[in-house]
Amino acid sequence: MGPNFEPLADHFIPVLLKLANVSVKVICESANDCAVCILNACRVNRCIPKMLACMSSKAGPVRQRCAEYLLILLQVSNPSDLLKYADQIEEVIRTGVTDALPATRSSSRKAYWALADAWPDRGRSYA
Repeated sequence: MGPNFEPLADHFIPVLLKLANVSVKVICESANDCAVCILNACRVNRCIPKMLACMSSKAGPVRQRCAEYLLILLQVSNPSDLLKYADQIEEVIRTGVTDALPATRSSSRKAYWALADAWPDRGRSYA
């Protein structure tokens, strides 16, 4: 993968995120592995708003995966690429920290620390 796959990644990530709620574990885990691989290998800036919007889903597994993918984005992306989504990212982290699922809360706390590393001023003002 890499730069040649980036235009397709923006289309695949939202679809793979929807598969997080499938009850067949093989499909769910395969979709997650694929999404993690794409997020680590490609820049997916155009699908970030769609991904962040999934945090308001009624389905717990979708919110959990959204928080995990946000953490990956904050860890591997250049902070300047994510700066225009910083307010939305902060709001999603606030929502995730109070989520009903422990895994979502845990990923959101880790995402907060990744946000604080990327943008120290925002991290201090968040607390």
